[in-house]
This record gives sequence, structure tokens and C-alpha cells, in this order.
Amino acid sequence: MSAIHIDEVRTAINAARALAGLSPATWNRTLIEGTIQLNDILSLRAAYNDLITPLDIPPVAYTNISAGSNVSAEDVAQLRP
Repeated sequence: MSAIHIDEVRTAINAARALAGLSPATWNRTLIEGTIQLNDILSLRAAYNDLITPLDIPPVAYTNISAGSNVSAEDVAQLRP
């Protein structure tokens, strides 16, 4: 998994947010290749969760990640329904 994958998900989430009439999500940092952090995934999840009601999207059963955990490709894949 690379920073480009996170950027692709960010772009897709913001496109869906526009479709739902929501403002674009703001991201807390610019990604640098190879440094995907827990907060990057958590901010994606929060922005995605805002879409569940307005776009009638089923909720995602996210895997539990916590501080000190490594971010996996599965964490990103869960945001690409």
C-alpha cells in the first residue's frame, strides 16, 4: 500500500461527499510515500461514515486498529466498496 492509494481514496470520498451535498473533507496532513499512519485511516473512515445516511450506503464493519498497529491494505480496501 502506498500514499497514492490513500490519495485515490481521499479523492473518491470527496467526490461522493460532493454528490451527497457535503463539503469536502479536510485531511490533516500531506502524505509522503511509505508513511501511512493510523490517523490517515481514521480520518478516511470518519469522512466516509458521513456518507452512509445521505447516500444510503450500508455501514462498513471496519477491522479494529489501534495505536501501535500497522496499517494494512485491508484497512484501505474496506473504504473501496
